[in-house]
Amino acid sequence: MRPIFRLLSDELIDQILTEARDILCNLGVKLQNDRALDLLAEHGARVDRATQHVWFTDALIDQALATSPASFQLFDVLGEPAVDLGGHRVNFTPGSAAINLLDPETQQLRRPVTADYLRSPRTCPNACRTATACS
Repeated sequence: MRPIFRLLSDELIDQILTEARDILCNLGVKLQNDRALDLLAEHGARVDRATQHVWFTDALIDQALATSPASFQLFDVLGEPAVDLGGHRVNFTPGSAAINLLDPETQQLRRPVTADYLRSPRTCPNACRTATACS
């Protein structure tokens, strides 16, 4: 038996989920991926291709939630399971979705390029293996 540390009440979690759904359906999001826009449009989302803006529907969100796996694994460069995301496990992994990063040579903030992602395993080679807590 493992203790569970909870920061949010059930009521607050429900409020966050309701507000997230409201944002997805009423404000929408910008999505810069034509194939993803096509898929969402095919499944009922309203898509403005000129602005790459998409508005979800309640039905689409419900379908996505019902068909999403409860957990999934990340694998290391050798193909070995490295991180199991799901349940009440807490994991610390290097961020692979950096929107901006601090260039180590120029010390300037910039958008990442492929080489940055390729450099990440060399910079912190054991991060995915050793930085898992509570698993």
